[in-house]
Amino acid sequence: MKEKTAKVIRIITIPPIEALIMLLILYGIKRDEFGNMGNLLMVILFLSVIPVCSYPIASRKEYLFYGQAIVKKIEII
Repeated sequence: MKEKTAKVIRIITIPPIEALIMLLILYGIKRDEFGNMGNLLMVILFLSVIPVCSYPIASRKEYLFYGQAIVKKIEII
């Protein structure tokens, strides 16, 4: 039970999810500041969806990141 709760908390507290929650709260309070629904969807796309897509890529174990170069691990057989 504790591991499941910890995993849920870990997922909810990643910054893009927190940004999504804050955007939805702001949209509920001040709709006129966003203009129309298209603006809200674009903000959600660029502040939440695209950053969340980077998490699976970063968790791949076969790549090491050195500065800006991506170097694949070389297994010596």
